[in-house]
Amino acid sequence: MTPVREQIQALLADRRSPEARAFLLATLGYVERRVGVLRNRRYGDLLGPVDAEEIVAEVGMRLLNGALARFRGSDLPELLAYVRTITDRCTGRLARRHLREHRASQDLLDVLAAQTGVGPARPDAEVDAPCPFTERDQAYLVALLEAGSRAEYARLQGQSRAAVTRMVQRIRERIEALTTDQRIAAEVWLEQRAREVVAHRAALADAG
Repeated sequence: MTPVREQIQALLADRRSPEARAFLLATLGYVERRVGVLRNRRYGDLLGPVDAEEIVAEVGMRLLNGALARFRGSDLPELLAYVRTITDRCTGRLARRHLREHRASQDLLDVLAAQTGVGPARPDAEVDAPCPFTERDQAYLVALLEAGSRAEYARLQGQSRAAVTRMVQRIRERIEALTTDQRIAAEVWLEQRAREVVAHRAALADAG
């Protein structure tokens, strides 16, 4: 068995030993530097410092919960390449998730426009009609926007995606029954809430 494999076996056998701790800290340090490179070169507009910490933690958990045990390389460069691949995948996955979140509000507006025949309205447009959504629908749509996608909302709420789709469809049907002014008011309300969600997420990222 190679020295690297021996270190991995020792780490997995006794994760609290000083040697295991030093090995893990060195590996996570490499992960942190790799995430920094990826943020600077590819994902600077999608990932903030809090995201970087989340990725390092996720990679660490993956390494300890099976990934290190599956490593079949023989030296340090191969181990680093293995860890780099895991890190790149975790980073790319989180970046894509954030991108889907940013697009989610526009997806809702596009669906609304397709169903009603009314184009997107400016969030500061003059609208005489009050928000036509019930309080229940407002709460549901805000939660959906905050989740970023129907799939993520379903996961967070412990519901099936089909159940979420049915609820959205019922809201669409109620929108179709609105007057033109009310439909425009619905779009303006959605756009305003979407902007607030995105702004809040950006503020949290900056604070981190």
